[in-house]
Amino acid sequence: MLFHTAFGLTAHERALARGLVRAGFACLVVRYAGRTSGAVLGDADARRALERVAEDALAHLGTLPPVDSSRLAIVGLSLGGFLAVHAAARVRAPSVRAVAVLYGIYPASLELVEKLRAPLLVLQGARDAATFVSGARAVATLRGGLVARREVHVYHDAVHQFDLVQPWSESSRNAWRHLIDFLRTNV
Repeated sequence: MLFHTAFGLTAHERALARGLVRAGFACLVVRYAGRTSGAVLGDADARRALERVAEDALAHLGTLPPVDSSRLAIVGLSLGGFLAVHAAARVRAPSVRAVAVLYGIYPASLELVEKLRAPLLVLQGARDAATFVSGARAVATLRGGLVARREVHVYHDAVHQFDLVQPWSESSRNAWRHLIDFLRTNV
């Protein structure tokens, strides 16, 4: 399952989904909102509405015919990363075997990370907003929690949505390899 950024569902997410399918995974792209911003997390009602979409999408994913409901993964991009962590932590579906967040560990995600049972991969650009960079680094230093494994990669030359704006960079190629290897290992 793939959650888009705050910019809404774009060709970028569709291209990522096609890449995941080419790598051998079934992929459901979830449109949880139109264009918004991370500020939506500060509005309790709006945040809860997004969280319900994420929870419902996870429940629906396991019912789809081509999907092995015992082997699910959630990939979230930026704000979608918050929703990925939220869905995996709140629903606590034992079938979620992997969670990956690209460019965007929001502060609100950190307490949820400790509730994850699935391994977590974070792919983050060092030239992104300081909040996201510090969030990614905080994941690497969190102690305790239920998660089996946390893997964090911070790319020194990468910006926010580096795979979109720097698609041929070494960071983007490396991040894609890490994502596919992580999913193959855990799902």
